[in-house]
Amino acid sequence: MYPGEIFDVRFDGTNYIVTGPDGNPLAAAGPIRFLPTSPDNLFLIESILRTNILGGPALKPTYRGAIEVARGASTTAGRVNLVNILELENYVKGVVANESPASFHTEALKSQATAARGYAIANIRNWIRRGYTFDLVDSSSSQVYRCVLSEHPNAVAATEGTRGLVASFNGRIISALYSSSFGVIVTALTGFSTRQVPSFQART
Repeated sequence: MYPGEIFDVRFDGTNYIVTGPDGNPLAAAGPIRFLPTSPDNLFLIESILRTNILGGPALKPTYRGAIEVARGASTTAGRVNLVNILELENYVKGVVANESPASFHTEALKSQATAARGYAIANIRNWIRRGYTFDLVDSSSSQVYRCVLSEHPNAVAATEGTRGLVASFNGRIISALYSSSFGVIVTALTGFSTRQVPSFQART
């Protein structure tokens, strides 16, 4: 796919119908994956609006990496899943400022980046096991990810300042749960799991 080209993808119940710049529809079994000709190229999704964390009206989102249109066993009938496939650090840049205000102290944002990175790794295939075509969702059901729109300079700096850093317990990367708005302290992860998780203990 080259810069400036526009593709329309629809699912007719049997096949994916892809219409490119020439206007001729092509039926394919799918999934349909679009790859950039350069890592610097971004994909603009015309059919979605996302909140602009920097203020102002909602915007059409732009994504790094590849875009895949696919369906899984649990995908709603007649609909498709739009999947963004990208490098982990670019994903973290798009999470940090959604889960912590970009005005927070640098070290707080670094902690957020570390938690977000670990959560993403620990939850690979989480939604695939549920019958979808992706590892994580872009909402609070996983972590709020708003692609390039969320790459506030402070979030980018926090991500780059902790590149590759995760939290682990007994040699295993933990699913670092956190809350941006609950305003509570838990003594252990008993409300979210059927078992005690030693890495989740309150510290005062």
